[in-house]
Amino acid sequence: MKHQRGDQMNAPANTIIAKEFFSLNGRYCIDPSSKPTDLASDASCLLDGVIQTVQAVIDGMSNKGSQMSADAHKQVPAMLFGVLFQLEMVKNLTDALEILN
Repeated sequence: MKHQRGDQMNAPANTIIAKEFFSLNGRYCIDPSSKPTDLASDASCLLDGVIQTVQAVIDGMSNKGSQMSADAHKQVPAMLFGVLFQLEMVKNLTDALEILN
């Protein structure tokens, strides 16, 4: 059976169902004992990383003499790839918060 994003799976070493919040090559699940405040804190940390990354791209691309501007074809896509997955994790964490509340 093919894995689908958002599927629930059995958490390792127990029979409690854990909500998957991210999948790339591995599958990452929210521990069922996580508190809503923990999930909100994690989402906030991820969003801060997104904000800082986007600001770095803006700053780097605004300066025509910068290394980022010179290597934009290499650096910017990699950074945006990271931003996309961080935003996906934040969305899935906030979706899990809705279920917990």
